[in-house]
Amino acid sequence: MYDDSYFIDFYQDTRQIIDGITNKVSFYVDKSPAMLRWKDYKFYFERVYHAEYYEYDFNSFLEKKFSGSIIIDHRYCTAAIGFNSSMILPRINFTQAHESGHFLENILDMTLETQSYTDLLVKNYSESNYKDEWFANIAAGMMLIEESSLVRNLRSQISFHSLCNIYGASQSAMCIRIKQLLQFGLGVNKFYTQDAVASYKNYDNSDDLFDILCSEQISNIM
Repeated sequence: MYDDSYFIDFYQDTRQIIDGITNKVSFYVDKSPAMLRWKDYKFYFERVYHAEYYEYDFNSFLEKKFSGSIIIDHRYCTAAIGFNSSMILPRINFTQAHESGHFLENILDMTLETQSYTDLLVKNYSESNYKDEWFANIAAGMMLIEESSLVRNLRSQISFHSLCNIYGASQSAMCIRIKQLLQFGLGVNKFYTQDAVASYKNYDNSDDLFDILCSEQISNIM
């Protein structure tokens, strides 16, 4: 049911939605899309939709189980987004972006739904939640790590650690973002993609990624 062609279509649909919000954020904060970071998207959600982001401070085993929550009110088209403040900043950034992805999807679908406080750290979703979580995860990656600037930085063969620091992203989020871009966005072979990303993360060897992104086929579309 969920083969590669399904995920390619799903990724492309999500990309189209995020491109739309990226253009709005770019205009609102007066920055080019390539210069946008998560803080700009967050600022946009706060100012335009009056979304509020709340810290939750856990002092027990719960801090290792829970990451984010959201309450959406469609009457006022706004949301209250909670996040576990004990997480490291890259995880906080992703959680805020992930929950904002749920908010964006609900605005588009015009459905009223409250997400439980189990995102990211505890993955116990039923199949009916899969698509919502896939959308929120992919959207979060796209808002954290803007595509055109990511491609530019990869082509410049910047170190993996530096790349993560530029976007305030965790190593895990960065690896997934690059894999999804190559496999679902550009149609690169899954196994070649995995090897290229592993070499980049583990050994700072970006030669394979450079070859992919500078190939004539990819250069013609990016």
